[in-house]
This record gives sequence, C-alpha cells and structure tokens, in this order.
Amino acid sequence: MKSLLFAAAALTCVAQTIVIHADRVLDGKGGLVRDATVTIEGSKIVRIGGNAQPDFDLKGMTLMPGWIDTHTHPSWHFDENGRYFAGREPEEQQLRYASENARVTLLAGFTTIQSLGAMVDGPLRDSIKRGERQGPRILTSLRQINERSGDPDKIRDIVRQCKRDSADVIKIFATASIRDGGKQTMTDDQINAACGEARAQGLRAVVHAHATDGARAAILAGCTGIEHGTMLDDATLDLMRERGVFFDPNFLVLHNYIDNKPKFLGIGNYNEEGFAYMEKALPMVADVLRRARAHRVKVVLGTDAVAGAHGRNFEEFIYRVKDGGDKPMDAIISGTSMAAASLGMGDQIGAIAPGFEADLVAVQGNPLEDITAVRKVMFVMKGGKAVKTDPLEGIWQGFDGEWGHVSRQLVALAEAIPAEKYSWRPGAGVRSTSEVVMHVVQANLYLLSVTGPKAPVEVTTTNMEKTITAKADVVNWLKRSMEAVKTAHLNLKPGDLQRKVTIAGRDADVDGMYLRIIVHANEHMGQLIAYARMNGIVPPWSE
Repeated sequence: MKSLLFAAAALTCVAQTIVIHADRVLDGKGGLVRDATVTIEGSKIVRIGGNAQPDFDLKGMTLMPGWIDTHTHPSWHFDENGRYFAGREPEEQQLRYASENARVTLLAGFTTIQSLGAMVDGPLRDSIKRGERQGPRILTSLRQINERSGDPDKIRDIVRQCKRDSADVIKIFATASIRDGGKQTMTDDQINAACGEARAQGLRAVVHAHATDGARAAILAGCTGIEHGTMLDDATLDLMRERGVFFDPNFLVLHNYIDNKPKFLGIGNYNEEGFAYMEKALPMVADVLRRARAHRVKVVLGTDAVAGAHGRNFEEFIYRVKDGGDKPMDAIISGTSMAAASLGMGDQIGAIAPGFEADLVAVQGNPLEDITAVRKVMFVMKGGKAVKTDPLEGIWQGFDGEWGHVSRQLVALAEAIPAEKYSWRPGAGVRSTSEVVMHVVQANLYLLSVTGPKAPVEVTTTNMEKTITAKADVVNWLKRSMEAVKTAHLNLKPGDLQRKVTIAGRDADVDGMYLRIIVHANEHMGQLIAYARMNGIVPPWSE
C-alpha cells in the first residue's frame, strides 16, 4: 500500500483522472458501499464503481467525504510559555498561528471548517483559496455580535459591514458563556435585528445560546443554527425541528478546556467557578444531544476548537458516540452531508457522489464498528489534490514509535541551530533557544521522577533552564533525557501503566503521564521550529 500511495502522490499535481479504491466507502448520506472505486477528474468526483486500476489503493481503509467542522477558532493558540494567548498581537503573528492550526486541521481529515470568527480568518481563507497556504476550505463570520455591540440600528449596521467585508456567516452571542451560567444576555430586539438583517443580506446567522430563552428568541428571529444549546428544553428542540434550524452541541471544547486547565486558569472567566460549570455541563451536553436526536432535530458536527484542540477535531465524533449515544453513522452524517447543508453547500461538499468536490478522508479500519478509527487518518484529499498520503503522518504508532520520532526530530533540530543562536530569544521575558530545549529536558526528567525512576540530582538542585546554556551541554542533556524516557518506558512491568500518581496536586495514571510527555515534547518542538525559521534556519528533515 505504501508504495502505491507514495508513487501516486505526484499525480495530484495536475488536473487529471485519479482512481481511488477502498475496502469501504461511506457516502456521507447514510450509504455504505464495500470494495468500492471512486473516480475523480480535476476537482470533482465523476463516478462511483468500475474496475479501473487504482492510483490510490486504500486497503483496509474506510473512505468518507472530507469532514466538516461547523465551529472552530483557528486563531486561538497558546503562547511561548504554554499559556492561552488572550491579548492583541500583530496580524502577521496571528496569521502564522492560525495558518498552522488550519494546516493540522486539514491533515486531521477536515477539508472544510467554519470559523466563528476573527478578522484574521479573512486573509487566511483567501490565502488558502489562492493556494499560498495549506488548509481546509474556510467560511468565517470575521467577528461576533453581542449585547455590547449596540442598539438594534447599530447591530444592523454591523451586519451590513460584515457583508461588505465578505463574511460568510453572522455569529451572535445571545447568551453568556457556560462559565458564567449561560443566561440570555442580548435583548430580544437586539437578536431580532441581528438575525433579521442577516437574512436580509442573504447571510446565515448562527447563535451561541446555552439557555432556552436566548435560543428560542434566536429561532423565532430567523437564525439558521444554534451553537451549544446545553440547557435547551424539549419545546425549543421541537421549535428547531419545525423551523429547520441546525443544532451543534459540543463535547470537545469542554474536554479540551478541562484537559488544558493550567493553560487557561486565571485568564478572564477561566476561574475555578468557570471550570466547575464546564465539568457540570458535560452530562448536560450528552442529554441534550440524545433528546435532539429523539426530536429529529438536524444535528451538525462542530467542535468549537480553541487552543489545544486544533488537529484533534475528530475527537468530537468519539465523544458523541461514546458519551452522547449517537450511532456512528449518524455522527459521521453530522460531520459530512448535514454539516454541508448547514453551510448552504449541500450540493457541493459532504457527500461522495458524481458532481461533488473530491474532498475525501480515509481512516484505517471501520468507524461503524469502532468509532475510534477516526483517529487513524491515513489519506486526505481536498478538491482532487491529495494533501496527506503518508500513512504514518499523524497516526498513533504506540509510545515507542512516537517517542522515537519526536526524539529524532528534536535532536536533529537542536543540532542544526548554530551555537550563537542558543542565547537568542524572540522578545523580552521569553525563553531563549537553550531555555526551551532545557525546559523539555527538565520536564522529561521531572515527569519521570513522578512515575519512576528517580530524577538525576541536577534536576532538583539546579535551575537547569538558566544554568545550562552552551550548545554542546544542552544537546547532550536533551539526548540523555529522551533516552531516559525511552528506557523507563521499556522497563515498565505489566500493570504499571494503570498505577495512580499525583502531580501538582492532581491525580493521574502512569499511562497518562507518558502521553503528556509526548505532547509536551511536540509542543516545544513547534516552538523551536518557529525560532529556527525566524533565524532563517530550515528544520533538517524538511529540506
């Protein structure tokens, strides 16, 4: 399979006929075809079936329409210190972060996203459309409207300005955040003005609404979609069905906040009370999703992906099946044809059928039998161009495989950066190159000291980030710490991974700590790649 995948990659560079064969094809509308062939000409699907020799032979895989995430925030990111960045930043820097988040989202199988939304989405959307950057097709609101946006006349002006600025959709905050209780915040008159003017301008309007009163006002005002809906009652769900309003309940955003709590805590309303609200909201999301299905509401798949969630958007499928009780096929339809319909693109994307865009994703295994197969994205095509054909890219290869990969890249990068750049830092108060590498070293050894074996004495007696700065010493410590992690994992005995440990006052298990080590190393490798490129240094494996 590998040879076929790699050999065929060159075929995507020009508009021509491409044939794909897969063990299973899910058409995005509930259909399943086994041992199927899909033929593509240019950017369009032209035929399902036939026995032509495949250019891409996806043995053991399930081919689906490219997934669609109807609620993302690609501009949200963590800063150099691993904290959520909530301030202002130059557009160039914001675009750089948003571009990388868009790229990893595409490689995760999402060929179309809706961002709700930031002004940087506009240049990012247009740059991707021109082929200057790699990323999914983007639809964006460019900004949001809330209770502070002004009186109804002012809100109508804002909607018209959004139209002039080429917004694809209007985003409205009718209620507070779940961290603040989710109560209605905009007046009915403000909501009527926003939804009514959006309709007059030919734009869809999607509404952030946790509580019933805000959601109901938005539905009656003519909105096209409700986001979150954590506290919706049955009568409101019935009204949504009657009006054809799409519904997007979200699991991943809550899990992502909770999983990354130290990176958000203390910023704005990311306080202990807010996190308690989010913990309580998870079973409420599961309940409202089940009731929405029972009331035959049109459910779409959106993640509300913020910092930490980009490239993991597929986890929403898993949460909806395992926690929300969705059938795997229903969850997949929500992220394909139903999502496309909610974007007004139901005749272009979201289905594998003649005349539709050749946006495709293939996963190893069968997600109808095991929904976690969506994590094993092996192949991605957007508009007839294969953007991911390496079956190892983005696929979990077990701890040893993943750690070996990140170790090789980190060490190669550290060795490629000249010694004189080890003291370089992008700004005052930000870690230097050597400090970033030694932070990885110290974290590796400290986390291992929690799970065993005991950390070297240098970790506990010195501030390694500040005292070890010479390139040779830094690289040596990096190699030593990466090897220590590998050795410790190899020496684990049966049952060790389930052993409970405590770190920073929080309970975890050894397996979770090892996964965290990988995530931490990858996060800071991304930081080092940025440092290298700022200094004109190309990562050695990308030459």
